[in-house]
Amino acid sequence: MVAAKRLITGFPCFRGFRHPNWQGRHDSDRALLDSGSSVSLICRDALRDHGNDLSSSSVTLMTASGQSLTALGSTVLNVQIGSLNCSQNFLVMHQLVTDVILGTDFLAAHQVCIDVARRIAFGPKLGRLCLGNSTSQRMSESRLACVRSVPNPDEEEDTLASNAIPFTNGRPSEYDLPTCPQQYADTVRRFAHVFTTIPGTTTLAEHKIWTRGPPVKIPPRRIPERYQAEVRRQLHAMLEQGIIERSNSPWMAPAVYTLKPSGEVRICVDYRELNKRTRKDAYPLPLPDDVFDRITDAKIFSTLDMQSGFWQIPVSPQDMDKTAFSPGPGMGLYQFKRMPFGLTGAPSTFQRMMDTILNGLDFVAVYLDDIIIFSPDHRTHALHLQAVLQKLADAGLTLRGSKCRIGVTAVQYLGHVFSANGIAPNPSKVAVIESWPVPSDKKALKRFLGLTSYYRRFVAGYATISEPLYNLLREGTTFQWTNTCQIAFDDLKKRLTTAPFLTPPNFHRPFELMTDASDTGLGAVLEQQGRVVAFASRSLKRSERNYSAIEKECLGIVFALKSFRHYLLGRPFTIFTDHAPLQWLAAQKMEGRLARWALAIQEYDYVIKYRPGHINANADALSRIEDTCAATSVTSEISMETLRLEQQRDPMLRAIKEALDGNIPLTSRSGIPRRLRQVRRQLNVADGIVVRTLQPRYARETIRVVVVPSRLRHHFLRAAHDVRAAGHLGVSKTLAKLAAMAYWPGMSKDVENYCKSCTDCQRTKLPLTPPVPLQPSSPVGRPWERIGVDVLEVPMSLQGHKYLLVVQDYFTKWLEAIPLKNQTTATIARELTALFCRMGIPAVLHSDQGANFESDLLHHVLRSFGVKKTRTTPYHPQSDGLVERANRSLLQMFRTYVRNDSDWEEHLPLLLYAYRTATHASTGNTPFALMFGRRPKALPIVPVLQSPWHYSVNNWSTSLQETMLRLQAFAQKHQTAASEQQRYHYDFRAACRPEFAPGTQVWLWFPRRSKLQPQWQEGWSVVEMLSPTTAKVRRDNGTHKIVHVNRLQPRTIRTPTEVEMHTEDLIEDNAPESSEPPGEVTKQRRNPDRQRRPPPRFRDYIFSSSGRAFPGEGGICSTIYSG
Repeated sequence: MVAAKRLITGFPCFRGFRHPNWQGRHDSDRALLDSGSSVSLICRDALRDHGNDLSSSSVTLMTASGQSLTALGSTVLNVQIGSLNCSQNFLVMHQLVTDVILGTDFLAAHQVCIDVARRIAFGPKLGRLCLGNSTSQRMSESRLACVRSVPNPDEEEDTLASNAIPFTNGRPSEYDLPTCPQQYADTVRRFAHVFTTIPGTTTLAEHKIWTRGPPVKIPPRRIPERYQAEVRRQLHAMLEQGIIERSNSPWMAPAVYTLKPSGEVRICVDYRELNKRTRKDAYPLPLPDDVFDRITDAKIFSTLDMQSGFWQIPVSPQDMDKTAFSPGPGMGLYQFKRMPFGLTGAPSTFQRMMDTILNGLDFVAVYLDDIIIFSPDHRTHALHLQAVLQKLADAGLTLRGSKCRIGVTAVQYLGHVFSANGIAPNPSKVAVIESWPVPSDKKALKRFLGLTSYYRRFVAGYATISEPLYNLLREGTTFQWTNTCQIAFDDLKKRLTTAPFLTPPNFHRPFELMTDASDTGLGAVLEQQGRVVAFASRSLKRSERNYSAIEKECLGIVFALKSFRHYLLGRPFTIFTDHAPLQWLAAQKMEGRLARWALAIQEYDYVIKYRPGHINANADALSRIEDTCAATSVTSEISMETLRLEQQRDPMLRAIKEALDGNIPLTSRSGIPRRLRQVRRQLNVADGIVVRTLQPRYARETIRVVVVPSRLRHHFLRAAHDVRAAGHLGVSKTLAKLAAMAYWPGMSKDVENYCKSCTDCQRTKLPLTPPVPLQPSSPVGRPWERIGVDVLEVPMSLQGHKYLLVVQDYFTKWLEAIPLKNQTTATIARELTALFCRMGIPAVLHSDQGANFESDLLHHVLRSFGVKKTRTTPYHPQSDGLVERANRSLLQMFRTYVRNDSDWEEHLPLLLYAYRTATHASTGNTPFALMFGRRPKALPIVPVLQSPWHYSVNNWSTSLQETMLRLQAFAQKHQTAASEQQRYHYDFRAACRPEFAPGTQVWLWFPRRSKLQPQWQEGWSVVEMLSPTTAKVRRDNGTHKIVHVNRLQPRTIRTPTEVEMHTEDLIEDNAPESSEPPGEVTKQRRNPDRQRRPPPRFRDYIFSSSGRAFPGEGGICSTIYSG
């Protein structure tokens, strides 16, 4: 016997029942149509005057109260109901609540259907009959006894038993009991009134709506014709149940309609405008992770689902009018008496109520209307279930029994499966992920990552794996699905479909934290007694990748503690790391970020222990997952069966295999490349795979290499160059490595192109390109017209100065060096103001891009003086070469004369005088003479004759003007000649400089912060050329920079066709051998095919398709390519 999951019992009496030969009593024409009874029954008193013989029966019946009854026997009676006339088998009972009960055996045999809402019964032979009301005193005062046949009550221990619904003075159709094991049947029956189809009403909470502003009225929307009847029916039902009422409110929101998965219409109300005017409730909803952490050591579970949970909370009377809505034009205005869906504060109100009701029960967790009860065994669980149902009953809440699961060993809750084994993702959600198509745009990718991110706690290294996908979502990035994205997409799907069980944390057991860090990411695993509680991982930021090894490992610990703080704070635990120096970290004297991190982790009670990486495998794999995938992906992707299948798909190799199997000579007419025809004797088939047999000079044994089909060449190139064991070596070493395991025509050209277009090699190996030719700077024609400034750091002087503000005039080369205690913008602005007041105001001030020169304060000061501000491009000090050269001269003089690092300030005035009075190579005169128009008086070190000339004031003014004009003309002539000479030597190196057009993809050079730091950064493209030397570039993430073109290098991009068979190998071979008739000799005849061998002196070299020779390794490649 299998019990039904849902039963409708005790329908009102059915009129029209007749027995042809039965001269019955006053109610003999009435029968109870009972779909809760598996058999049809008749009372013994009803058959007393009938005289039918009874057959013996051993069927045992079970009542709703769990009592067992034995039938007196069975009989067959003719039954007439409406137009139906049939024979029916009845079990005869001692006493029933009515004379006759027609059970499901009768209903099924005659296809009788019951419409409860319209209170009718109908069938093919029955016709249509009305259901009446009971007038039987026994039915109104007694509990209906729903029965079912039970072959053996002793075997009922493992069956579902709560199929009988006891009730008093209620309609049986209102009850919705769940299925449950036998040991919970009494508890479910005791709280049968909680499992109903009608929402309850609680008095423990009410929903308030605090609004601001006047009422808002949104016109209603038209109802689709096919929805109108169903909408009217639902509105009528909601009115009867007291969910809504008619309204005269000034507020109005429109109703919208959607279809449920079952096809039923769902009425929704668009409360967006009301929500905008509503003060938000700050009560928090629980995080799913917090719910999961509470379920510890549980083996038995129950989940309870509220019956329209929001509708069980009343709306505050003064706020009911704010919920007013119109179903559609002409259908009036209604308002909610119970809390509707869609209000901004409704979830918080509901969660607050549930937390209040179930407060103090540590074996239950609740998320809105989803309740889960967890216990270690059935006996305890029955007590827990009773306590929760009692709380809900006292609060006046009801449950939807059809969606409740009682006393099971595995249950689905919040998208996860909970069992004695732990927590796992919901299989239905995993199936959706597994069948997810490749995203075609950012919106589709966001949906995929949103679903997978919900289950990231089950995926080791989720952050590192999904990084290529999240990079596509960056603002300003073009959506371009690459091979890297496909690998990450497939890897996420694979890992979620094979996700492990996670054990809930037990706070009575010690925790173990495994951490690790690599060059690309951080990984952490929290365990208890060898079982994983949770994974955590993230990719390193750009700046973090420059940290030292010990800093990365310490950062991994800080990240792990932050991720699992809610588990570990206040409890002793052990940290395992594969970096031994971290064991003594606390005992070391630390500075900087290490000291800051050490303070951050002092609040924890931990012990650090060393565990080698091969033992600390979980965390090590999380941090190094990117490298591991790159190192193993090639070997794991290609099998011998895959190779055999791809060779069969390749037309060229399929033709070669057929020729080898049939011993057919290879000709140019066959379409086989000439190079393969030349090595025909070395080709053979082994295990269904075309291979080439070679005889190395260094060994007696021959070796066999695979002839690679075009679709797999990219994988072999990766194996020989990209993986960690290959090392990203150069062309010759990569070609030698590849030649030892594979062969195809044009392989050397493919290797050269592959290495040249390798992103990692370009990032780390690109040389600094030839500089751009020198460009003429803006001409200056008078002293102090244009000055350059810079800050030079020097040892601290006795006066407390540690910086020099260096200022130099571009025309006269006059040099100023002003000592500074700091290099803040305020200090620099103050000193420049004093300088301008002493030397005059320049037209232009030129500096680098230091923050102290680019601040708003300095720009404001310069604008107040009318000075134009210009600057250099980043990482290009040549743009301010005059001041940079002056800095070098100052430091050189300091090294020569200063004996104590702190007394340089005493020597500064005389050293500046020496510089100003020395002849400058580019002007042919001294800065002093160009600035003041006279020769400075020499120091009295050696005898010097004094000038005999003496001037009056007027004569001196005229003479000074003439002298200044001669000096300026002389200086300009010398500067022009010096500039041309410098440009000649500089431009000689710049002759091979590439041109950059808008849209060109380039590498951008950055100074290395460490010896292992890559100096070229990818992802940049030229937006426009601002000048012959300056370009505006843009990165994929939308970042813009203005840079000097000397920092740019064209990027070589690998295309998929670069590893395919080259067309030049087939052009000549696909042509017919001759178009002349047989016997005639053409004037131009090709030389016959012959083997070509390199000269002996090139025996150990490999020749590429470009004609260059690369030294081989061990001599193998010279043999392979000699034919």
